[in-house]
Amino acid sequence: MDLRYTLPPMLLSLLMASAFAAPTGDPVPLLDEGRFIIGARLGAESLWEKDTSCQEVPGDSSSCGGSWRHGGYSATGHLVIVDGVSIDGELGWMGDELRQAQFSGAGLSSAVGVRGGIPVGATGWWLSGVGRYESGVGKSNTTDGYEENAYRLGTLTGTLAWRDSNISTWGGVQRALLWKHTVEHRVNPAENDPRYQVVLASGFPVSGVLGIEIISEPLGPGWTPDWRISVGAEGSLGLSQGAHFWAAFRY
Repeated sequence: MDLRYTLPPMLLSLLMASAFAAPTGDPVPLLDEGRFIIGARLGAESLWEKDTSCQEVPGDSSSCGGSWRHGGYSATGHLVIVDGVSIDGELGWMGDELRQAQFSGAGLSSAVGVRGGIPVGATGWWLSGVGRYESGVGKSNTTDGYEENAYRLGTLTGTLAWRDSNISTWGGVQRALLWKHTVEHRVNPAENDPRYQVVLASGFPVSGVLGIEIISEPLGPGWTPDWRISVGAEGSLGLSQGAHFWAAFRY
């Protein structure tokens, strides 16, 4: 039996999806620690969404929603303009799994963003905001066509961070300001109308985030400009329940 066509709307909302809450990373980039930051990130999350066309069962707020497992890896880049301000970009490959529908798939994602912070006195504390826009398309072949999801996600994260020359720690709240996400099945690419289409919305309004990044002392042989390496981790709870880990080269 093909479960994709016998599932009720609450489980259709669990089909392939690559929209996910954004990892924040170090919210306060400093020029002394590298103008160019190039890294790689690995992450996994569980995200709650709701099927917008589903009628909820009275008294059961979960009747039209559910979560799925999502994870993958990304190449990341940051250009630090001045202390506390950078422009960001990344390209990733993400996979999703839904055991209830015997489904798995993968696709490319890309993102751009900006981060800015202001120091709070001279104690090492910073207030920071991180804005990010992400989009992607994922596909999975089926016996009678293919499934496709497309998304556009915009998030804004506000944090309180503590910085010194070798460590960055932060905690804050992230909210999804833009959420456009559809999942559909088509028999062939030329088909005008999909066999089914599910429009999804975020199930929770915000996530809490908490992270740390450790930055090395300046490295190099002495006759070249200094460079550094760093490693970091971040967890989230709410809109996204997940963990991210990364390493970066700073020049």
